[in-house]
Amino acid sequence: MRRRATWLVVCLLATLVACGQGHRPECDGQQAVVDDLRADQVLTKAPPGVTRQSYYDQRPCDDEDAIGTVGWHGALPTADRPAVLDFYRTEVVASGWRLVTDTEGPTTSISSLVTSELCFANNTTTPLRVTVEGNPRESTSEIWVEFRPGSAGCQ
Repeated sequence: MRRRATWLVVCLLATLVACGQGHRPECDGQQAVVDDLRADQVLTKAPPGVTRQSYYDQRPCDDEDAIGTVGWHGALPTADRPAVLDFYRTEVVASGWRLVTDTEGPTTSISSLVTSELCFANNTTTPLRVTVEGNPRESTSEIWVEFRPGSAGCQ
């Protein structure tokens, strides 16, 4: 009897797991879009001195905000910030994108972090954001280069 009860619990759990990972219509086609964005030449470019540390992607159907993101995070010498931003202003525009926003300023009024953000758009895909953030007194800053759709794009 105990063996039958154990088997019944195992079957029930297996069914619940399988049902939870079944087909989700809202995800149809999203992985292909993620794969295309990940391969986009704009995302694969990086200037000298920038070290990529991690790549990430999340389909909108897997994101609690239903936004989704494809990009990478890295580091750069703080002294190279102006050159890195100029690299993206030049290279991304040369690839057919237009610069929509170009901002720089403290992250908050009490923060020592300075954030520079470039946002690019074109007529065929999701906006591209380049964000460089760091303390000007520190030797290293951080960079994010990412596609963010919808309202999370250029603002």
